[in-house]
Amino acid sequence: MVKKVELRKGLYYDSVKLMLVSKAIADVEGVSKASVVMGTELNKENLSRQGMDSEESRQAGASDLIISLEAETDEALERAVEEMERQLAHNAESQEGACYRPRTFESALKLQPGTNIAIVSVPGAHAVPVARDALAAGLHLMLFSDNVSLEDERALKEEAAERGLLVMGPDCGTAVINGVPLCFANVVSEGSVGMVSASGTGSQEVMALLDAYGVGITQNIGTGGRDLKEAVGGLTFLQALATLNEDDDTKVIVLISKPPSEAITDKILAYVRERVTKPVVLNLIGAEPREGMGEHVHFARSLEECALVAAGLAKGEAVVPFWGAATLEDKAQGLARAIGRPDGFVRAYYSGGTLAYEAELLFKQHGGAVVTNLSGVRGVDPVDQAAQVVIDFGEDEYTVGRAHPMIDSTLRAEAFERALNDEKTSIVLLDFVLGYGASARPHEDFVKLLHSSDGRVPVVANVIGTEADPQCLSSVIAELEEAGILVAPSNKMAIDVVCRAMEIKER
Repeated sequence: MVKKVELRKGLYYDSVKLMLVSKAIADVEGVSKASVVMGTELNKENLSRQGMDSEESRQAGASDLIISLEAETDEALERAVEEMERQLAHNAESQEGACYRPRTFESALKLQPGTNIAIVSVPGAHAVPVARDALAAGLHLMLFSDNVSLEDERALKEEAAERGLLVMGPDCGTAVINGVPLCFANVVSEGSVGMVSASGTGSQEVMALLDAYGVGITQNIGTGGRDLKEAVGGLTFLQALATLNEDDDTKVIVLISKPPSEAITDKILAYVRERVTKPVVLNLIGAEPREGMGEHVHFARSLEECALVAAGLAKGEAVVPFWGAATLEDKAQGLARAIGRPDGFVRAYYSGGTLAYEAELLFKQHGGAVVTNLSGVRGVDPVDQAAQVVIDFGEDEYTVGRAHPMIDSTLRAEAFERALNDEKTSIVLLDFVLGYGASARPHEDFVKLLHSSDGRVPVVANVIGTEADPQCLSSVIAELEEAGILVAPSNKMAIDVVCRAMEIKER
């Protein structure tokens, strides 16, 4: 093998662009490894772990480009370098030939006068002035940017409310407004269920399940994960809830969030109890149901139950899960027989943070220790852990200087490969999120790695998506099942079948 590690100081590229460049190089015949990344601490640690760094690259800063290539021959390495240069140059050439792009909201609105929503995705330090420009232009705002202070978030939302506008975010990655998917979102049918969510992948799971049950949505209004903190006060959550309550097309309202503080929970529930007249399904993930809420309020203990209850209310008839008890038991028996390392544990590697959070809670309900990075604990090493492990690869420790794992599966795939070779791994659990914004083939790297493994570790997956998504739900499921992966119809079912299989193998 021959290697090339090069540092280009002060040369910045977007992480998504570099992911695509790296993948293009990796497809060159004879290339075994290819990483073209910015010099963040996370990326340098990853290169060091692979033995693909150098003394020079270890000195790189976050604004420096690191090129790390490994190939079977000098000729293959030369082809890899040529492909890299071609890919990097393509970005500049395409920009030179691009059509006119407006640089202000004012000029954009002249080109597209019917616009009523702005999506802002710039570094957090620069997001607030841009957001204020959008509000001043009379636009509702989806603020994809993160690292905006709580004080600025509240100020933006108060200003928006005064103008009769809505701020979704900061750090809001999912919404469907008037049938249009925004950022990370699925293509779902229109219907009678309106959603307010402080959870991106949680709302994607629910609206995808609703679509599978034959029920569509009116809106899926994202709020950003911090809207329900006391410093912000649930401003967007309550504003969106009021909007859906007044909307004639919305017959059922779904509310999704991780548990807010006691004070904010009381505030939301009081509003629902006293002012909302429509059926409401609440999934404050992990929170206990409250008494005295009225017949129109329904608490759900999982994302799947949330979708089932909402679908039943919308249809006026009971909706049952895709897997009944007998099916789940049959799947669990087969999964238990496939376990080649009976003394191991579960490794659950998620791209969706809310799905990982639900997994942690459900694993704990089934009993046993759970090791996770969801409580702010960084650097959790899944290898050799004598416990179930739940890792959210969307946490900041994995995304600084890299694209989100729903776009770039590199780090999660590397962890998956290590799990397949770890004697303490009995089962691996994965999620794959489809839709706009996500990778065109989020499962591809994992299928390849599974084909090259010894087959002693069975894999269970939950795929969040619809037939109308660009990736096509049934096509992805078919490829996973062909690779021997058990595909569950929901996150809860995936965890239930895994836990039942682990119980069976311990007999």
